[in-house]
Amino acid sequence: MNLDDVAQELYGLSPEEFTEVRNTRAKEIPSAGDRELGAEVRKLPKPTVAAWLANMLVRTRAARVMELIALGPELREAQSQGERADMRRVLDRRREVIRDLVGAASQCATEAGHSMGPPVQRQLEETLEAAVADAESAAMLRAGTLSSPLAF
Repeated sequence: MNLDDVAQELYGLSPEEFTEVRNTRAKEIPSAGDRELGAEVRKLPKPTVAAWLANMLVRTRAARVMELIALGPELREAQSQGERADMRRVLDRRREVIRDLVGAASQCATEAGHSMGPPVQRQLEETLEAAVADAESAAMLRAGTLSSPLAF
């Protein structure tokens, strides 16, 4: 077991479950002989609702998230070539995929007893847009272990 394994488990939980399970894991791990890992686990921050929703999209809509991330290189290529029609096509596609993902996240939030008000929706949209704009942000989203929303 390593930090990535524990983080994958924890960031797949609802925000309400996160702290209790994190603290339990942080106590169990040293008992199994890895004090350093236990200390690292204890430091993992609880995700915001927007980050949790982004993490859930990675788990439940992985293909759609990957489709969105793949638009980043396409957009950068269209911009470097100065191809307005290609840029418009990619930007329209980005809007469509983000709209679909935000809709899926809203449903997930409702099913979990959360509301996705305008601030959370905007944070989620910014996170998804950042994943298109920047390869590092894309990698962070793809990992599914965000604790806070991304911005670009």
